[in-house]
Parts: sequence; structure tokens; C-alpha cells
Amino acid sequence: MVIQKKRAGAGTPTPFQTKHKDGPPVVSPIVAQHQHQSNSSSVSVENKVVLAGVDTLVVTAGGSVSPSKWLQEHSSIWCEYQTQHSNAPDDTEYLTDELDGSWWSIRPYGMKQYKYVLDNPEIGHIRVWNPEKWESGCRTKQHIYADFRSSWIHQHKPQDLFSAVTQLLSKFFEFHDPRELNIQISRVDLHTDITNGSSFLSESQIKNTISRSKYRNYFVADDVINLTAEEREIVRGGHSYNKSPQKLTRDNIPQSLLDKLLMIADNQISIGVDNVVHKREIETAYFGKKNSDVWGKVYDKTKCCKAKSDLDTPLLWMENGWNKTDTIIRVEFSMRRGFIKELDNGKYVMLDAFIDNMSNVWEWMTTKWMRMVDEVKKNNIQLSSISKFWLVVQSAFINVTTNIIRKRNYHGKVNQLIKQGIGCLTQAVAKGMRTNDDIGFTEAVGTAVKKVLLSSYHSGEIYSRRVMLGVA
Repeated sequence: MVIQKKRAGAGTPTPFQTKHKDGPPVVSPIVAQHQHQSNSSSVSVENKVVLAGVDTLVVTAGGSVSPSKWLQEHSSIWCEYQTQHSNAPDDTEYLTDELDGSWWSIRPYGMKQYKYVLDNPEIGHIRVWNPEKWESGCRTKQHIYADFRSSWIHQHKPQDLFSAVTQLLSKFFEFHDPRELNIQISRVDLHTDITNGSSFLSESQIKNTISRSKYRNYFVADDVINLTAEEREIVRGGHSYNKSPQKLTRDNIPQSLLDKLLMIADNQISIGVDNVVHKREIETAYFGKKNSDVWGKVYDKTKCCKAKSDLDTPLLWMENGWNKTDTIIRVEFSMRRGFIKELDNGKYVMLDAFIDNMSNVWEWMTTKWMRMVDEVKKNNIQLSSISKFWLVVQSAFINVTTNIIRKRNYHGKVNQLIKQGIGCLTQAVAKGMRTNDDIGFTEAVGTAVKKVLLSSYHSGEIYSRRVMLGVA
């Protein structure tokens, strides 16, 4: 089932109204369009949007709708599996079931008020209400809790995301109109990725930020300080058994060790509400706390992709003109339902309404909730000039970016696993050989590995692993 809704034109975004003095922030349907025009005309050519959209999506669905026949039939099998499962540490046989053409693993336990938990590493994590107690969840309208993986989200264009979510969750309900599912947002992250030459933002750029958040946290690259064995001995005070350890004084500390100790002391400074860690360069800046209903984050996404071996996101960048060398800065806003309810009196809590008005929400977040300026004017911050980088951020959801419709690429992980396996086998052969010329033992190990792999194939173990990975 594919549901399509008519979206407002990307070229006619609606502006926002400032926060009322005695009320919550309200998004107004009236915003001056010439602000976008002036922004786009002064955008720096050094910055380019290479990706924008939804990165995290958690929704709930349900209400006055009955569980589907499919759910009732399959839940009886899931319940029997949970009853028979020992839940012991050595019990790794998980039940798998097919949903919307993909294989999902069924956990042997529930979570909170949800009886069943389904997981697919490619798509996401779904919790299901007990069909036998379905009526108890009608009031909260949370029969289904779904947390989708970013890799699956990026397989769909933003305007097609609601249809994809509806098609997947419709398997659990009997309904006539998709609006009966009441798909509401619990959490959503909007982001944009922007090129910035060869470096991340400077500390001055980060500090010249005007935000409604009172809490900020800056993180930087690790500047590892290594002590030699002799220096460690001095710090410990020695290991004399006849007299107490020697106290550290300026006379008995080498200058190299003293410099390192002073650097450790100078690296961390706390100033008011800003916790600033000074090292080589800033990599991440948080605006707001993660446990709040709204918070922002600016960080070096290129380093993040390398650390997590993310091969998919750089492909998305290249589709939008990334030259493979520029540093990519991600600007991200995380919003929970409590905050979204404050925007236009909860108009955007429903998933389809939020998707249709993403550009409006982004406009408000990047103009009213947070903005980077050239210099914060203390006498009147409203007159502070917006920086060129932030002008590009503000226009991110107006510019069209391309999403790749593809499944996750496992080639990098396969090569890594093979190298790890060869390393373990090589170590085993080195220890098992009787002499340096014992080639017979090496050949025997190779033959044994081949037999084990063939046996795993014929017994179905390899297939079951493919099912667990969601690639079968």
C-alpha cells in the first residue's frame, strides 16, 4: 500500500513567527519569502549542501483499529517461542519471521508494555503490543513503537518516507484509511551535510552562535599525551622499599615531563554554563542536552564516517557533488514529541504533516532556535549578521539533494572479517606446527576449514546467518 500526499512546493516556503512572550514557540504560516532570496544570493561558494533530510525517526502507531489477521496468527507462534525459550546465555537460536519481504528476528522477551520485539539490522526495531490485550492500548494509541535505521531512511526520498513507513506498519492493523493508524512522531532528527574546504569550523565560529539553549558542550580531537617508562616512574615517586616515595618538586621533574603535566592541566577549563575542552581543534559542538525535548549538534561527519566505517553516507555525498576531499560538517537538530507539540499547537506531530512541512520546521530551527553570526552584538543580538556558512545551512531544505535507493553495502565488512579470520588461522598454524617446515599441518588446516564451511552450508547455518543479517 503506497500513500502519496501533495506537498507544498519547495520554492514557496512559509516563514515563521517569533516566540510569544508568555507562551510556547509557535510556527506561523506567514513568513517573508524575500529572506530566502537574500540568503541564497549571498551564499559562499566554499560551502555546498551535499545531503539533507531525516536521519533518525521514531514513531508510534495505533488507536481505534483492530490487529490484523496476520499479527494474530503470527503472535501465537511468537508467544509459544517465548514460552519455550530458555533465555540462557548459550541459547542463541532466535526465531525469524518475514515481514514486508524482509526477515526479522523475534526476541525471546518483551520490553515494557510491549509483548514482542522485532529487529532487522537493515530496517529498524519494532515493538508490538500484545494482541490479546489490544484494547488496553487504544487510549494511548501506541500499539506499535518503531525506531528506523538511518540506512533505511536514506533509501527513500523525504516525500516518499511516509508511504514507506505506512506500508511497513500496515501489516499490523486492519484499517480502511491510513489516517486511522495515527502514525505520530516520538523523535525525529533533521540534518544537513555541508562541505567546508579542508577544516572544521573554528572556535570563534562556534562561540559566535545565538541559541535558545542555555547549555553548550564542545568536544575536540583527542590530543594523546604519552609518558615514557622513566616519566611514569617519576610520577609514581619511585619503588623504594626502604624509604617513602619521593615528592615531586620543580627540581627533580624533567622539563619534558613538566610540559606534559602542564598541558594536561591546561587542556580542560570550565567556564560558566559552557564546558569547553581545549585541545587541537573542535570536532563536535552540542547545543542543549540529549535528555531534553530539543537539542542541536554540529560535528565533523567525515571523521565520524571513518570511525564507524560508514561506506553509504559518502556515496550519498558524491551523488550531490562531493569531491571526496572536502571536510563535511553535519548540522543536526533532534526533536522529541514534547517539543514538536509546541510548534503550531501540535500541527506537526503526525508523521505526514511533519514531512510536508520539514522546510518550515527547519526554517524556524535555523532562524529562531539557533543561528551562527559573524559577531554577537551584545547590545542587540537581533542585528547580528548571519555568517555565510549558516546562510547555506538555512537554505539546505530548499536545495534539492539526491538520495540513493540501495541496500547496505557489506563488502567492506566482509573483507575485514576475512582478514580477521585469516589472522586467527595463521596464528593457530604458527602455534600448531611441529617444525618450521611442517607444511603438512598448514595443508591439513586448510582442508579442515573447507570441510567446516561446506558442512555449514549444507546444514543451513550460513543461510540462517544471512536471515539474521536481513540479506537472505
